[in-house]
Formats: sequence, structure tokens, C-alpha cells
Amino acid sequence: MADTKDLSDVFAEFEGKKEEKKEEKEKSPEPPKKEEETTEKEEETPPKEAPKEEKTPERHRNFAIECNNRAWDLCVQVRTAAEDEELLNAAHAAAFHWGHAGNERNHMRATMLLAEAHALLGLGPTALAYANRMKGYFLQQSDTYRHGFLVLSN
Repeated sequence: MADTKDLSDVFAEFEGKKEEKKEEKEKSPEPPKKEEETTEKEEETPPKEAPKEEKTPERHRNFAIECNNRAWDLCVQVRTAAEDEELLNAAHAAAFHWGHAGNERNHMRATMLLAEAHALLGLGPTALAYANRMKGYFLQQSDTYRHGFLVLSN
């Protein structure tokens, strides 16, 4: 008769081979991790955030002055397309920073700059909206500002 194995014999043989592989694995040293694997794990870990510096009114004021001066300089020169974009960004940045550090006059001057920048770039509706926003303020001020608006509006 042919050599037949009982199911329990097959199972025992399988378990034996399984144990042998386990012992071999325990005896062999673990291969070192690849450099790429450690790099990936490091990238997955979010970097620690640097402590946020408080934006003091002094810092806002300095940024406002810098952006304001840059925008007015761009207003009076022949500009490239990139400088047109810089003009608009500088004007809005100046208004943002004056909003955190300036007084009402600074805010209205920043609004005047926005009106000028938008007008120069052909953005009529927004230029007009900014001009109307600051018009009332300056008409209530000294004769110098009132005179400027009367000349501009005629």
C-alpha cells in the first residue's frame, strides 16, 4: 500500500517546519533599517513650531511705513506688470498694518493710497469705493485737504 500520512501527521510536520523557521529567524540578526525608511518617518513627524513673535504696534508701524513708501514710489513711476502687482500688494499691506498701529488719519491716508493704486491699475469701481470712504474724512479736515479735494473733484 502507498505511504499515506494521517492528517494529524501532516499538521505536526507543518508545525515542526514552522518552529524551525521561527528559531532560524531568532538566531539571525535583524537587518539594519534602510536610510530611506528613517527619512520618511522623520518627514512624517511635524516640525516643532517656532514660538510666534508678537506683532507689536511698533512692528506694525514699521511695516506700514515701509509698505506705504514703496507703494507711493510705485505710483509715480512707469511700472512693469510685476510692479503693478507689487503696487497693489504694497498698498493693501500698508492699509493692513496701519489698521493695527495707526490713528484715524493713518487709516484714511492708507485708504487714499488704496484708491490711488486701484485707479492707476484701472480698477475703477474699487478705486471709487475707497475714494468715497475717505472723502468725508478729509473734507472735514484742514483747508489744505479740503482744497485738494475741491481741485480733484472739478
